[in-house]
Amino acid sequence: IWPAYDLYMYRSQADTAPATLTGLHSDWQDSNAFSTWKPSFYPAGAELYRFFRQGSRQVGLSIYYYRNQHQGATLISSANRILPEKNSAWNTLSSTVRTESLSGRQLALREETIQGASGPLLIWHWYWMSGQFIENDYIAKLLEAESKLTMHGDDGAAIFVFAPYTDNPEDARRTLRAFLKSNLGRVEATLDGNRKQ
Repeated sequence: IWPAYDLYMYRSQADTAPATLTGLHSDWQDSNAFSTWKPSFYPAGAELYRFFRQGSRQVGLSIYYYRNQHQGATLISSANRILPEKNSAWNTLSSTVRTESLSGRQLALREETIQGASGPLLIWHWYWMSGQFIENDYIAKLLEAESKLTMHGDDGAAIFVFAPYTDNPEDARRTLRAFLKSNLGRVEATLDGNRKQ
């Protein structure tokens, strides 16, 4: 039953317009890249990789948007990593889960700090699934299954914001908070604009 159902779902989504992230506009200025780091994720149907600046603050934003997911192009997978499993130019310094309060909403996310030749980088990342932001892989997978069963497709995204720092990672956290307070709603609206209702 399930393989046949998956095939039916895939065909039902075949005529859906491709996802696009080009409509995302920030109130921060576009900037030159300050880092070469990119998530080691499966290729997505739509991808965004941009850098922004406000005064001396710098932020990177990366989004991987998946639709009609299949082997080799899935959002939730053990193969999707912050760093490649082998031959990475970066080293992991720390990894934790935290909750940030942003403009009256609570955002659960994963925080990673990595070290490369250009210095340390602090990364916040989380998922978007069924119109919700979530940090947990299992919950995201359950929401994906529910969305498919209710004929709303399997659209989902991974969101990453990152910032450099010198000695104190709290400097990067302050930068990411400032960016998200004015841009999280814009990211959410862009994602929701692609979602099958």
